[in-house]
Amino acid sequence: MTPPRLTRRQQQAHDLLQRGCSDKQIARRLRITPETVAGHCQAVYAALNVANRRALLARPVPSSAHHQLHALRDELAAELPRLPARPLSDPSILIRHVLARLDRVLAALES
Repeated sequence: MTPPRLTRRQQQAHDLLQRGCSDKQIARRLRITPETVAGHCQAVYAALNVANRRALLARPVPSSAHHQLHALRDELAAELPRLPARPLSDPSILIRHVLARLDRVLAALES
């Protein structure tokens, strides 16, 4: 499963939420209104499929390595369609193999 895409501001709000900041604290740090913070929070909850802040904070926070693996997987997946079909020595075979391995590692991390 690929991590949900958040805007830069939503990611900033998410990071501050994870640190336990209130809406007012987030608003001050990001220099936006509390109403805008509330909108960002709602977008984060929807993207992460959680109902509220408590549910968000109850979720395990993926490690940096987890995010890097997802980014690598997405990058390799984007390259695959660009490769022309070739004989067995085709590099796409290697990429397919790496993608399959990454999928297994990510599935294990997410379970």
